[in-house]
Amino acid sequence: MKIKPIFGVSVCLLLTYASLPLNAENHECSNTLVRGTSTQPVTVSDVPVTPTPPTRPTTLVYEGPSWCQTPADRGLCKVNITRFYYNSVTRKCLPFNYSGCGGNENNFTSKKACRKACKKGFIK
Repeated sequence: MKIKPIFGVSVCLLLTYASLPLNAENHECSNTLVRGTSTQPVTVSDVPVTPTPPTRPTTLVYEGPSWCQTPADRGLCKVNITRFYYNSVTRKCLPFNYSGCGGNENNFTSKKACRKACKKGFIK
């Protein structure tokens, strides 16, 4: 691997910062820092490392109406009416075929009504 100085810092050193921890393939770079025409040995301890805590996925808690967490229920009759239910897994209001009777309260005449009733129930 060829080492070329750029603004007084070797390209190799810049790559070393980006690829910590060092591996055997980077040994030429990890052991040499080019400054002008002279070289100085560099060890891993010379490279400042600031550990960053792992990012934690956001946990959402649902505090809206309980019926928004029930699955879509077609009902018991034989008519096909397009209605909307709130899918608590995808957090979206989705269409389903309602039979015209029975079912549960997770049954809205429009997507807008579904969102208004259920979507705002999630808190961080």
